[in-house]
Amino acid sequence: MSFFEDLGKTVNYAMSETASRTKELAGVVKLNTSICARQHEIEKAYTAIGRAVFEREAADPESPVAALCAKVLANQEAIASMKQQIADLKNEANEERKARSEAIFGSKENPVEEAVEEVTEEVAEMVEEAAEAVAEAAEEKAE
Repeated sequence: MSFFEDLGKTVNYAMSETASRTKELAGVVKLNTSICARQHEIEKAYTAIGRAVFEREAADPESPVAALCAKVLANQEAIASMKQQIADLKNEANEERKARSEAIFGSKENPVEEAVEEVTEEVAEMVEEAAEAVAEAAEEKAE
C-alpha cells in the first residue's frame, strides 16, 4: 500500500505544481503583453511629440533641434526625388514597351499588353505589401 500512497502523493504534487506554474506563466505573459502595449503607446506619443516639435521648429535656424530638422527635410526631399525617379522610370519603360508593341503589331491593340499591365500592377501591390510588412517588422524590432 505504501508504494501506491507515495505514487498518489507524487502525482498530486506534480499536478499541483503544474497548475501553479501554469497560472504563474499566464500572469507573466498577460503582464508582459500589457507592458508591450503601453511601450507602444509611449513610442506613438514620442513620435507625435517629435512631429509637433518638428513642425514648430523646422523653420527656425536658431532652434536647438535645427540640425535634426534639416536632416528630416533633406530626407523628405530625397524621398520626393526618388519617387519622381520611379515615375520617370515607369514612364520611360511604358514608352519603350509601346514602341516595341507598335513595331510588332503596328497601330493595332497589343493583346498581351493588358495582361502584362494587370500582372505588373499585382506584382507592384505585392511588393508594396511586402515593404510595409518589412517596415512594420523593423519597427516592432526597434521597440
